[in-house]
This record gives sequence, structure tokens and C-alpha cells, in this order.
Amino acid sequence: MKINKFLSTILLTTVSVSSIVYTSFLSSASAAPIEIKISNISEQLAPSKLLRGDREFDGHGPAVKSNVRLRIGDRGQSLYADIYIHAKETKSDWSETEGKWTRKVWQAPKGKRITKIVSDNFSETSFISKKAGSQFLGPGADFKKFAGAILDALTIITGMSGVEILGLARAGIAAVPDGGNHIHIVTASGDDRTELVKLFAIVGDTGGPDISDDNNPKDDTRIVAIEFNPVRVELE
Repeated sequence: MKINKFLSTILLTTVSVSSIVYTSFLSSASAAPIEIKISNISEQLAPSKLLRGDREFDGHGPAVKSNVRLRIGDRGQSLYADIYIHAKETKSDWSETEGKWTRKVWQAPKGKRITKIVSDNFSETSFISKKAGSQFLGPGADFKKFAGAILDALTIITGMSGVEILGLARAGIAAVPDGGNHIHIVTASGDDRTELVKLFAIVGDTGGPDISDDNNPKDDTRIVAIEFNPVRVELE
């Protein structure tokens, strides 16, 4: 009896340890990162909050900073992009505005939950806007049709390769005319360059009043589109 009890204890212990190891293996396997494509931002976003000065940059910049932070929401069911833009005139009277928005960019499959964003979850860019009316890459009317797929659109419009356009964007000299506006095509910048955002498309100075005073983003300082790189996440 004692021998049987001893053998039973060993057997149960072995089964328990095996179960722990197997469960740990399954948990590790299920947490393997997967690559997903999140929704680009194709909605034009215009800040209307006046922080200083008047609503006209008057060709003095503005100095523009924009960033996006990706985060998990809805108890792991969704990914949200927190979007920010700040623009400030480079000369007196230092007109200044900022805007913040949150947009849902991905929904987890039914029965799954996002546990971690493995790839970069933040990108930021900054530049000095060119004066309204400058032109570089080609017809803005065509570009509008492709907002949210910026790189593909520009290769179609210009006949240039994606590598060439990204090079111009990193140098801060890629732009598309849009009426009297100048859509800057820029990559993430600064010492902390990351891979969340592939390209930002932003209007700084415009042909008239720049800082919006209504809900219509046309002919205002604005984010035109944001194109994301693929994102890696862990699901369970």
C-alpha cells in the first residue's frame, strides 16, 4: 500500500509538472507576435483652438509638430490612434493652434484579445511649412483620391519610385499642390525616429486664414492623411 501510494504521488506530481510545462508552452506559442495592417487616417483633421495671436500665419511658417501614439483599448479588443498637431507662426504675432483626436484603427478578431503592441507605438514629425502656393510633386486633385495610401498615390502621380519619394520626404522637400495649399509629405523625424508612421501629409500655411473657425477643414492648416507601416501585436 505504501509503495502504491508513493508511486501515485510521483505520478500525480509528474502529471502536474507536465501540465504546467505544456500550459506554459501553449501560452508562449499563443503570444507569438503577428503582423497586422491598421487603418490609415484619411479623414482631414483641422485644429480650431486658438492659443495665441490671430488665425493667419501670413507665410511665416508655421513651425509644425505632429505625432501619433498607438494604444490598446476596449479591454484588448481594439487599437486606437491618438493624433496630435501643433502649429505656431515663426514671427510676431506668433499665431498658434493645436488639435487632438482619437480614431479606432483596428479591431481584434472575435474571441481574441490584444495583449501587447510589439512594434513601435509612437511616431512624431516636425518641420517649417513652406509658403502657400509652392509646388513640387504634382497635381493635388489626383492626390486627394488616394489620401490614406500616400506612397502609392505619389508613385502613380509622379512616376517616381517609392524609394525616391521616401528620400525626398525624409529630406523635408516632398510636397503636393492642392489649390493654393501646399501638402507636405514627411516621415517621422528627430532623434527618436520610429516605424509606426510611414508618411504624414500635412498642410501648414494656406492661401487665406489658416486656423479653422468652423468644422470644414478646407483651406485650413490640417492633417490631410497619415499612412501607417504594418504593426506587430500579440494576441491571446
